[in-house]
Amino acid sequence: MVWRWFAFSDESNFNIFGSDGKQYVWRRPRPSQYQKICQAWRRGYYGMGVITAAGVGCLYRIEGTFTGARYTEIFQDAYLGTPNDQRRRPQSIIFQQDNDLKHTSLVAREWFKSHRIEVTPWLASSPDLNIIEHVWEFLDRKVCSRDVLPRNKAELWEALKEEWYHIPLIFIEKLYDSIPSRLQAVIDAKGGNTRY
Repeated sequence: MVWRWFAFSDESNFNIFGSDGKQYVWRRPRPSQYQKICQAWRRGYYGMGVITAAGVGCLYRIEGTFTGARYTEIFQDAYLGTPNDQRRRPQSIIFQQDNDLKHTSLVAREWFKSHRIEVTPWLASSPDLNIIEHVWEFLDRKVCSRDVLPRNKAELWEALKEEWYHIPLIFIEKLYDSIPSRLQAVIDAKGGNTRY
């Protein structure tokens, strides 16, 4: 399989103060240790991006309710703009997305079909195989290591765009080169966790 023909896509949360609110705690099961958690409103953005072997594509800010119809609307700009910017036909690329309900909705499936875009089958929970996850991590580190950190949503979005479009091509190429090793690691782990 020629992975360089694939475009990888996903969504990610970006917050002004870095945390996405996830906390991991390892404890022995004792009800007295459980804490009630109040979900606080976090200021930030939900973004969608696309990468190809030619580099990063469009980065799109998602606002409002994210449905299958909204996904195809955003995808029209975020995905179709990427191959055009890279002087490639959208139909020449095999598209990868996870099996989120928005991605596999009837409206999304019909949109892909009407635009003759091939979507590769993908496992439901396989973040270690989707190389864009490493791009999100890289982007988050770059934004968090800036001399002047974003103080509001507008500054955060500007920082995200600036850092996204400066992600080095060599970084993306190394991720693409790692795909065969990732697949082999999943096979060796019999579908379990890998170092990726």
